[in-house]
Amino acid sequence: MSSSGASVQAILQELQAGIAVEENFRRLVDLYHRPLYRFFTRHGFSPQDCLDLTQETFLGIYRGIASFRGDARFETWLYRVATNAWRKRLRQALAAALLAATIGLSVWVASLRRTVDELSRPQVNAPVIDLYSGTVRSEGAAMVRVIPREARVFTLILNPVSARKEKEYRIEVVRADGSRAWSAAGLKPNAYGSLSLTLTRRALGAGDFRIRLYGEESLIAEYALRVEGP
Repeated sequence: MSSSGASVQAILQELQAGIAVEENFRRLVDLYHRPLYRFFTRHGFSPQDCLDLTQETFLGIYRGIASFRGDARFETWLYRVATNAWRKRLRQALAAALLAATIGLSVWVASLRRTVDELSRPQVNAPVIDLYSGTVRSEGAAMVRVIPREARVFTLILNPVSARKEKEYRIEVVRADGSRAWSAAGLKPNAYGSLSLTLTRRALGAGDFRIRLYGEESLIAEYALRVEGP
């Protein structure tokens, strides 16, 4: 047995006998901290995860030292504990990711169902509004078209004026604070060059909005819209 192996064996014997437990365990940590850290690094963990997993491994060793019988080398047992630690970490990460995905999907499905329900419910005189960039009604300093508070569903007809005939458009509906309320891409114009989109009050909420219409290369038109509150 090498001097290093004999030293580890002596440490283990004293630990199992309850002799100078704190000092002997510190010596064990000094011997194996760096090799364990490199072990976790090779498995692709971040520096912080490597530190956490190294600590978890030593905690497992500390708790299980009394059950170590010496049938195999200490290093074999050490890396078995380390392997169990990183596999547990991966299972926890996978479970968390699946939970987040499931919650996100559930929220999306619930939102989709509400939207479909809104679109399916009949509405008398649902507004259909033609929007022309720069030719909308003026209210104060802003050029806006207003969606009345009783409208649950409304259709907007966008009439872009552009020298370039676009094959597809992208639309962004932006709130007054600059955050995006709704967007869509790959929209194709009809035979007259205009686009129509049907939105629900639930999808946007109330407030002032800018509807930005993009072609393949740049912004083509911008429209102002106000959805009146309840």
